[in-house]
Amino acid sequence: MANIDHERKRITAVLLFYGPPGAGKTTSLYALARHLPPGTHGKVAPLQPGDDRLLRLDYRPHDHELVYGYQLSFRLVTCPGAVEVELVRPVLAAADAVMFVADSASNSLNANVKALELLDKMARSAGRRLDGMPIVFMYNKRDLRDALEIRLLESRLNTFGGNYLAASAIRGQGVLEAVQRLTATVAVQLRTELQSEPGIQGSTAATVAHGTTFQQARAIEGVSNDLDDVTAVSTDHAVAKPAAVGWDLGNDDKTEVNPAGGGWDVTGRAQAPTPAARRELHITPG
Repeated sequence: MANIDHERKRITAVLLFYGPPGAGKTTSLYALARHLPPGTHGKVAPLQPGDDRLLRLDYRPHDHELVYGYQLSFRLVTCPGAVEVELVRPVLAAADAVMFVADSASNSLNANVKALELLDKMARSAGRRLDGMPIVFMYNKRDLRDALEIRLLESRLNTFGGNYLAASAIRGQGVLEAVQRLTATVAVQLRTELQSEPGIQGSTAATVAHGTTFQQARAIEGVSNDLDDVTAVSTDHAVAKPAAVGWDLGNDDKTEVNPAGGGWDVTGRAQAPTPAARRELHITPG
């Protein structure tokens, strides 16, 4: 759950990026690291130094983007490749929201369904329910010519009535917008929770990531998409082959990661977290 520091007026929320192997979870974090505003985020790095089974990306919107005067920060966490239940379950137990990264490849429907079933099972074992959590479905790989229809993906996956967005993480399309919808939903939820806190003034202005006002956040939260889009992302652009890298990113869309893209940090050099960062999320693998 969100870590609320009343003394420093800071809130840190955890967003879990989850999906089947190869769906593009890791690629999405790198796309965000490339497209988020400069100075608002760190590097993609292991959640625990020296252990790349879980990766994180810390994101802190600009100072004017607040919830009741509290600075809002996000820790995005994912498990590259195949989901390791014992690693993901404690993250899910602490998460404020979930980004379900679905694979739009024509042969991946069953993998998406099984991944969602496992997520539901892990949530229940942690005493939580997916229908009680903010969740956004990001239908990735819409650049594929044989991509599954979104109408089909919606019918099989989004039984919660959550937000969804078409995306192509390899091209950096749709990922930032999907995160914006998720952070907007989290901000609305936190605003409601803070209303019951002593000393919180109900008239205090509230904004969320990317300069979205509270009223705009509600509009984003309730937005509906046209289900008629099949690919949603142009397939006219050729995809460059990835260059070789020295860091094993796991088997989560290695072919989609393009280290040649400007600003992508793929060195894999983990930096020890600061004491403040360690306090933001206490997760012990295992």
